[in-house]
Amino acid sequence: MRQIHPFPARMAPEIALKAMASMKRGSTVLDPMVGSGTVIRQALRNGHRAYGYDMDPLAVLMSKVSVSSPKETLVQKHLDRLLYDLKALGNSRVDLPWIDDDVETLEFTKFWFAQKQRKKLRAIAFILNEYRHSNMNKESINLLELALSRIIITKKIGASLAWDISHSRPHRAKDTNDFDVVSGYTKSALKLIENLCSDCDFSGTAVIKSGDARKMTGIDTASIDAIVTSPPYLNAIDYLRGHKLALVWLGHDIEKLRQIRASSIGTEKTKNGATHTIAEDIQRKVIPQKNDLQPNQIKMINRYIVDAINLMGETSRVLKENGKAIFVIGNSCLRSTHVENSEIFKEAARIHNLKVKHHTERELPQSSRYLPIPKGTKEALGKRMRSEHVLTFVHKN
Repeated sequence: MRQIHPFPARMAPEIALKAMASMKRGSTVLDPMVGSGTVIRQALRNGHRAYGYDMDPLAVLMSKVSVSSPKETLVQKHLDRLLYDLKALGNSRVDLPWIDDDVETLEFTKFWFAQKQRKKLRAIAFILNEYRHSNMNKESINLLELALSRIIITKKIGASLAWDISHSRPHRAKDTNDFDVVSGYTKSALKLIENLCSDCDFSGTAVIKSGDARKMTGIDTASIDAIVTSPPYLNAIDYLRGHKLALVWLGHDIEKLRQIRASSIGTEKTKNGATHTIAEDIQRKVIPQKNDLQPNQIKMINRYIVDAINLMGETSRVLKENGKAIFVIGNSCLRSTHVENSEIFKEAARIHNLKVKHHTERELPQSSRYLPIPKGTKEALGKRMRSEHVLTFVHKN
């Protein structure tokens, strides 16, 4: 399937394909950090029951759209209706409470979007919000919302004043913008309709929800045959830094997005009291004694280890006896100190009775790297940063 939306850290499809090659049709597959939906799509193609969770609202939306099987005539009808409603709205003032009633979110939109584009984006956001609270087909609404995000989360030219949003490194690169929002949005929606309606060869079922991989309350104990996922790296890509430029037009205010960002796995944010005796033991194993790490970075690593322990605890809980969990993990570098994220997860797994069955390493092409190798990194360390680890755990009581 062709890419339907930019995503900075997409799991390689061949990993998901290989993970499910030997699984019996109708198995239950979970990706608790679903991202762009690569694992879920492959599970559906193989005829499995699939579950996906993510804390990032845009990842949830993206994944829902990527596994949908929309009826082309119905979605086209709803797009035509939106364009009609947009024209009928004209220059009328619209109310977007999550923006207009929140000073920070309002100023955010004024900083990142020029007035010309802001006016049309407000109108589309207003109509989509109306549709969201109607009885309109949910697959159509999701597709129409993602079409809006596609003209914002871009590398260069888009509806905002920023560049490099698609890599979650947005920076304001201009003060004016000639981008035609309505024309760009229409093309974006039509492209999505073309891609999805020509490539929806799914025979399984999927449920994708907003949720935390460290506390999957919606997943029953011992109900999952296989987990296939890729946890965020420590100090990794800040997805919401870029995604929030689209999410503010889809009903989310900045403070709520900040809260999600601060509680995400791999975040740079640290919490007071985020300590754990076992985590400190693991930390001593994975960090060289001689290092240049600052106290806040030590806290960040400790929090990441606590997150890994909780994640592997939930992994152990939801897996069936002899169920497998495949984790694709990249290591990190903080102040020229190599941090073995893969070892962190292996240590966390042992705590929860998950045994390592396979551990392989695959080199990443430079064009596919999730993060750039830090400048000044020694050659030996640079080589270690050019690969990711594929760990297969098995649940044994």
